[in-house]
Amino acid sequence: MSGPRSRWTALGVLCTGLLVIVIDNTIVNVALPTLARDLDADTGELQWVADAYTLVFAGLLLLAGTLGDRFGRRRTLLCGLAVFGLASGAAAAADRIELLVAGRAVMGAGAAFIMPATLSLLVSVFTDARERATAIGLWAATAGLGVALGPVVGGVLLDHFWWGRSSSSTSRCARWRSSSGAGSSPSRARRCHGASTGPAPRCRASA
Repeated sequence: MSGPRSRWTALGVLCTGLLVIVIDNTIVNVALPTLARDLDADTGELQWVADAYTLVFAGLLLLAGTLGDRFGRRRTLLCGLAVFGLASGAAAAADRIELLVAGRAVMGAGAAFIMPATLSLLVSVFTDARERATAIGLWAATAGLGVALGPVVGGVLLDHFWWGRSSSSTSRCARWRSSSGAGSSPSRARRCHGASTGPAPRCRASA
């Protein structure tokens, strides 16, 4: 029982990390009019706020996946979460539009390390073909859910709080995800030798 429970717990932790970075891709869109007023931003600067995250994320995605294979997927996942969380906090505290754009860009860099690591660890954790197909389906559904939830969550936070809450909330989620990831590591679920440090560990089947 402990083996299957550990695998599905690891899936929940990985999907939570994925959900946070996908939500943050669109959560700021509903706050653009408020940012234009509070930070005195023009149309070009608002475009950078919306696109800096996506541009850096897409540009570093392949490199981040390669580094995960080289240095260990769990290690790059935790590093990505740390960068994402710190950058989210900095973006929430930004008092100039340039600082907000820079914070969003660094968040995109952290997200680029998180996303491929979640899928790679998921595939390594679920060795059974049927369970793996189910897990990948849930992972993909989480990504789709995040795209839909981003504007909704951003609107709710903007309606009840200030615009920086959209970034500070994801910062807290990233910190929680990092701490829970260390406790419920996929490497423990797999019972692999050297899973957190090696690029391609060999696993022993659970009894």
